[in-house]
Amino acid sequence: VAGIDALGRIAEEEIAARLQATALEDLIDRNLILSEFKKLGGQIKDQFVDESINRFITDRFKGDRDQFLAELKKSGMTIAQFREIQRDQIAIQALRSKHGGEDAIPNTPWEKRAKYNEIKGEFASEGQPKVRLMSIPKQTDSSSHEAQKKVLDEVMGKLRSGGDFGELAKKHSADSFASKGGYVGVLGKNELNEGLTRAAYSLPAGQISQPLDGGINWHILKVDGRVGQKTPSFEELEEEIDRRLTIDKRKKNLEGWLKKLRRDANVRIYGE
Repeated sequence: VAGIDALGRIAEEEIAARLQATALEDLIDRNLILSEFKKLGGQIKDQFVDESINRFITDRFKGDRDQFLAELKKSGMTIAQFREIQRDQIAIQALRSKHGGEDAIPNTPWEKRAKYNEIKGEFASEGQPKVRLMSIPKQTDSSSHEAQKKVLDEVMGKLRSGGDFGELAKKHSADSFASKGGYVGVLGKNELNEGLTRAAYSLPAGQISQPLDGGINWHILKVDGRVGQKTPSFEELEEEIDRRLTIDKRKKNLEGWLKKLRRDANVRIYGE
């Protein structure tokens, strides 16, 4: 337990360190962008600041300006300070948009096809799995728990080496599906218990599960394939593909510009 607690603390410290590093990088980028905006002689008109504040009040306070001012006072910030924050944010967003690419960036047919193959699985309907099941008793009248655990380990070793699931099920399984090589059939949502169903639906086609604790048995699942699974066509996803590719390219352009700003400013972050 102590070891687990220590690992947990280490993980928390690593997450905190990453968040701190990200916050520092964001702060550096913010200041570099504002400095660049000033070098370019940029000015944000009061009209745009007013519009930004009005949108903020509408979104956060449903248009109640008095409530906004009351909350601002509680925070210890003046309206003048809040206006400057909004002015800076508009400037930052303007330069980010400019260097990320304001106009749509054309995506080639090759890029779109590659992106389709990358994301199509996200939109595929899961279908129903064709399942095989093996149930190995934890103990029998003639065999102890330890002996049966060896059987389980041997079966898993053979399966990982490409052994035939059906033949192994006929030999070792102790359920009503054994004579059929463990074949259960196309599995609906309510045919097996919740744990087995969840495992079956989460397994990719052709994959075998880790041993699952079923109380008196260890269960091993295999998904032979899926029935009723449907993947949207390229044409159905083309608009989403274009959108994602454009976002990816804008992010790449923006990151390239930010790297140049950091390099020109000779920014270096040293660890403690």
